[in-house]
Formats: sequence, C-alpha cells, structure tokens
Amino acid sequence: MTKTKTSENVVMNDNCQSPQVVAQCYIADANHGVERRWLKNWLHENIFRAQESSGNSLFFFHLAQEQKALDLNRFIAWLMEAEDNARVIPVRLLWLPTKEACSSFSLKQLLFGNGSRPGRFRAWRILKKGSSPPECLLAESATLRELKARFDGDNINELAAFITRQAGLALDLAEHKRSNGGFKLPRYVGASIANSRQFNEAVGSLAQEIGKPSECLKEEAKIYLKELISVPNRFALDLRVWLDNFLLSQGYEKNIVYNPGAIEKLKNVVREHPTMVLWTHKIYYDGSVVTTVLHNHRFPLLHMFGGINMAFLGLGYILRHSGAIFIRRSFQDTPLYKLVLRHYIAYLMEKRFPLSWAFEGTRSRIGKLMPPRYGLLKYVLESAYEAGIDHIHIIPVSISYDFMRDVQDFASEQTGNPKKPESLKWFLGYVSSLRRPMGRIYMDIADPVIIETPPKPGDRLALAKAAFEVAVRVNEVTPITLTSLICFCLLGAAPRALTQGELQYQIESLATWAKQRGIHASSDFDPENAEHTQELVNILVKNGLLIRYDQGADTVFGIEPEEHPVASYYRNMIVHHFLYKAILELALLKVSDQKVEPELVLKFFWEETETLRDLFKFEFFYPSKEKFKDILTEEMNVLDPEWMSLISQPGGAKGLLNQMTPIVAHAVFLPFVEAYTVLTDLVARLPTEELAVESACVSQAIKQAKQAYLQRRITSEASIAKLLFSNAFKLMDNLGLLATGSQEVIERRIELSKRFRDKARSLDSLRIMALPKH
Repeated sequence: MTKTKTSENVVMNDNCQSPQVVAQCYIADANHGVERRWLKNWLHENIFRAQESSGNSLFFFHLAQEQKALDLNRFIAWLMEAEDNARVIPVRLLWLPTKEACSSFSLKQLLFGNGSRPGRFRAWRILKKGSSPPECLLAESATLRELKARFDGDNINELAAFITRQAGLALDLAEHKRSNGGFKLPRYVGASIANSRQFNEAVGSLAQEIGKPSECLKEEAKIYLKELISVPNRFALDLRVWLDNFLLSQGYEKNIVYNPGAIEKLKNVVREHPTMVLWTHKIYYDGSVVTTVLHNHRFPLLHMFGGINMAFLGLGYILRHSGAIFIRRSFQDTPLYKLVLRHYIAYLMEKRFPLSWAFEGTRSRIGKLMPPRYGLLKYVLESAYEAGIDHIHIIPVSISYDFMRDVQDFASEQTGNPKKPESLKWFLGYVSSLRRPMGRIYMDIADPVIIETPPKPGDRLALAKAAFEVAVRVNEVTPITLTSLICFCLLGAAPRALTQGELQYQIESLATWAKQRGIHASSDFDPENAEHTQELVNILVKNGLLIRYDQGADTVFGIEPEEHPVASYYRNMIVHHFLYKAILELALLKVSDQKVEPELVLKFFWEETETLRDLFKFEFFYPSKEKFKDILTEEMNVLDPEWMSLISQPGGAKGLLNQMTPIVAHAVFLPFVEAYTVLTDLVARLPTEELAVESACVSQAIKQAKQAYLQRRITSEASIAKLLFSNAFKLMDNLGLLATGSQEVIERRIELSKRFRDKARSLDSLRIMALPKH
C-alpha cells in the first residue's frame, strides 16, 4: 500500500465526565478530509450531543493503509489513561451503490473514484448534490478488557496497532453483511502473521536449526512477507475486471459458456470450507476466464498464485493488488521463504479466502494430458496440516476454447525454438495479437475433491492420490468441442483431405459414440447444427488452421501442413476420451493378424492391451490394472455381450473390429508411434556414450524427424515435438536400454524400434478401415 500523510487525530473529551460513566472511544475509518468532516459532524449531532454526560473520544485513521502509515501517538496516550471497561466502537461511512458504481470501469472513475468508493472531489460532489448521502456504519464494539484478552503481548504500541487492525476487520465484516455478502478483502495480513505466536515460534526454531539469530530471521521474514502478500484494493480490483474483460473481448464471443448453477454451489462450498479452485492451464488468460465468471457472480476474492515472471511493470501492480500472489520459481534452498509461504497460505485458508492456481501437469505444451505434478498442492496441504485445517475442498475447473492464439507459440517451442520472455513490451504485443475472431470460451466445474484430514508432510502416496483424483475429475469435465473434434478427424486422415460429407460423417459418428458413453461435451455442442459448424469452420479457415477447397466437384477440408502441430494441440485436448477404444482396436487387429490357438486367444488379447499400456505409459496416466481391464471389458460388452466367445472363433476378432464404428486408433496413436519410431531408430544407431544427455538426444531426434517428414516417412509435423521425443527417451531409459552398450541391449533397442514400426503399419490399416463406406 502507498503511504499517506500523517492521519489527522481529533480527541473530544467531556470535562464533566462522571467516574460512573463508561468511556467510549470511536475509531473512525476515513479516506480523506471530506469523509472526516462528515463523520465528525454526524457523530456530534447523533451521539455526542445526546450523551452530554459521557466521555467520548474520537480518533481518525485511514485503516486501509499499512500500520506503519498510521500515527498512533495520541491513541496510545488515550490507552495509557483509559479504564479496562472503556468501550471501543469502530465507525465508517458506507457509500450507497449508484448506477455509475455498478457500471464498467472508466477513465473518469480511475481519476476520481466511483459512487461506491469516491475520491475527495467526487465525495464532495455527492454530498453537495445530496442525492445519495452515505450511511454511517457502526461496527460491533468491544471493551478494552476484551481486546487485551485477545492480544498476545504486553507492548502498548503493539496493542494500539492491534486494536486499530481489529477495528478495520470489524468494519469490513459489518460492511460485508450490510452489502449482502459483497466483496470481502483481507486486511493487515502481514502484521497479523508477523505478530502471531505460532509464526514467531517457527522462526525461532528455524533460527536454532540453521544457527542464525532469531531477530535477523524475523527481519528477513518481513521482506518475504512483503514480497508474497497480495494487498487487494477496490481500485485494482475494478481495473483487473476491466482488463480481463478487455482481453477476452478482443477475439472471443462476449458470453463465456458455463453453468450458473455450478457457480452458486461453489459459493456455498467456499462459505463453509477452506477451498482451492484449480484450473487447467492452456494459455495466459485462463485466469482471466476464472476471475471474470466468478466476479460476475459476486464470488469471494480469489487469491491466485502465479510465477514471479509475471510481476513485471504495470501488470504486476494490477495483479498484486487484485489477489495475485507471485511466488519464486525455485525456493528449495530457502527454508525461511518456505516457512513464510506456509504461514501465509494457512492464514488465508483459516480466514476462508479461497486459493486458486493453474493445476500443474494436467495440460502440456502440446495440449496432451500429463500426470499431475504436486508443486503448490504439496505446500498448501502441508500448511493445512501444520495449522490443523480440515475438510479441505478442492474444486477442479476445466477451461476450453474454440481457438487459441498461444498454440502457435507452443508449437514453435516444441520444434526447438526458445520461449519468449515475459515483459511489458511482450504483453502489449500479445494483446494486439488477440484481435481476430476466435469463437467461444467454455468453463466447466467438477465435483469437489474433499480431503477430510490433510496428509502428513512427506506422505507422497496420500499426496499423489489427492493430485490424481483432481486430475481425473478435471479431465472428466474437459469437454469435447467442435474444434477439437474437427482436428481429431482431419489429422487422423492427414495428409489426405476429407470431403465435406466425409468430415460430417466422422464428426457425427464420434459425437454419437461419445454421447452414448456419457462423455462430456461443451454445453453448446451440436455437430448437426450446420450454422454453428459453418461459423466455426469459417473462423478456423480465416485463422489459417484449415484449408477449404471448393473449386472441384466436392468441397474438401484439410489441415494446413504447417499448422499440423497447432491442430494437434486441439486434438490432444480430447484424445484421452478415445484412448481405451483405440487400445481395443489395436489389440483386436493384433489378434486377427496372429495365428493363436483358440484357447489362448483371450489371454493373448489381454496381454496385448497391457503391452500397449506399457508402451505409452509416459503419454497417459491410467487407473489401476484391475480398473483398466474393467473399463476395456465394459466397452467390449457394449460392442457385443458375447465378445469373449466370438473372439476365439475363426475371423471373430476381425468381425468385432469391423463392428467398432468409428475407428479411432490412428487418430489417437499415430503421432506418438511416429515420434517413438524416430527416437528408437536414432538410439539404435547411436553409441551408448552419446545417450547420456537427454536434451542432446531429443535435439538430434527433432532434426531426424524433420528429415523423415520431408521424405514422407512420417505423415505429419504433429509428430515432431520435444515432449514426445522426451517421453520416448524416458521409456527406453525405463526399459534399461540406455545404460550399457552390451550386445543384448543393442538387440533389444532394435527390437523396440521394430515394434513401433509394426504399430505404424497397424495404424495405416486402421486408417483405411476408418474411411466411410459409400
């Protein structure tokens, strides 16, 4: 917060005070002289004049300011003389909402404040007009005896600061109730943490542990508190809302698609429980989607974690003063920083301020699902455990888009280009690049993951289970959108284009299959809505993602070859919905191509599904092996309840495969198989000593893949991605194929490469089967 001039303090004492009369101290919160004069006159007319025989004291403070900005000297003098039965009464002006206060943010409001938070000049104008005078708000009072009982210490200066903080909090609570649950802002967080017994004991223990003076650590902790703590104010919140709406309005339709009923349920959860709102991270303004939707429903202030790289000039100020908490990228070697962060998190959870961040690991730079990382979740649950906070509710949120500008940057990074650093110049260029039609935004909220008791620090199994459950639920509500389905179909057919009829047939077949299995789709998804489909196709063509050629006998569609990595991002967003079906298709094809004794066919089939699971274990995360088998069995039962007997009959596997409309294995697995083939071929040829560094091997694989694409030995640039090669490298390391150069290991490397080549041939066969029959 910025410093202000020393606050004016007015002391009004009745010289005729009787010893029997209880003294009353009014702590008045006023932002400027206009408010001070109004409060002083109102109190004199309505309270002091009516209590001529009582002793009344009045102190003016600007309670929104940090404690160091307050002049407490006169108040301390009053405290030293006052009896314990003296009553402290907080008071503030409540400016009633006006039409202007509810309108969108404007330059006029920036300069002069709006009707609900007027600056000096605007307040004077409102009072002069007399059209909507403020209300004098008296908060719940307390005696000095009660306040001293709550205070932990005996320093009179710290007691004075504590009482003013309590007055500000009481006024905030009264205003919150008066405005029917309006926005509640945290106050005096740094002072509250720094003065708490638990915090000081923790700092003292750390001082003994690392051999530093406790007072030195406390001073250092204040620096970390200032760096971490978000200090929200109404002005920055208004500016943030305006900025979020401005960003989203550049290219997207005005109304975000979501379920209002889910927001109301979420508000009830936050009201009753410590809550975390975790959302999938795809692009820079994911957080803007969350804050915009929740703000429109008068949701409590979110404290949103972000990397300190976003705290650059301008934007950093707005975010920090509207709920953002900037944390360092790495602080493993800074125990005091970790301690401060944990206590700050615990404070916010105790006060029921919901925490929010992009859940790490659920979406990669190529749009594909990834195993969740623990990161912040670990620190938040550790903080909750140490503070004894129970019944934690984690709300998974999925955010999806028809089209995303950022994906071009992601695709460029995956082919080896460096990531652009964030700065004010970068941000202005980024905003400018959003000015093109990009369709709709979708926000979906999953059922909460409830943690009755947080796991003990170091309990990685319990932490992994919690993170996995959050990932599963957020993935369940990640919708199939029309854009992702179009890319899924066209990339599966690439480099061949599809006629309009073929594309429509595949979209409708996939949508019908997904609907029958209860797979979530965006709320406005309707593949048969020709008008919506055509509108979206026009957007994708205009943005250069799709090619449309209508000069021949039929209109055909394809993916622009250079845009295959971009299209793969949208395809990968939904690929997990079709994973198990794809595994079944490949396993049935394998069975139909092999000569296996009838009594061993079913066993061979299940072994093949396990093999596929193991080959791609770094690309997808799976349930337990028992649950995995149950899911596959359920899908086969839907296909044909008699499948277990049919698969063992001559031609049975082929017949079952022909029934599996639509065929999806090629659209799901081909990029992974092609990338793995490139990497395994490369490793089979390289000497063992050149495999020690993953980054060097991946870099070489990218070059080799670009050559293979030019030779058309791979079908698409979507198969050229650092992450795919990195996961292939991890698989070979996991199989023990990188450590030594023995003849046995070399032969196993070649065998693995042949296995992926065999999978590529199988996918080619399935791709032909997937074409519509005319």
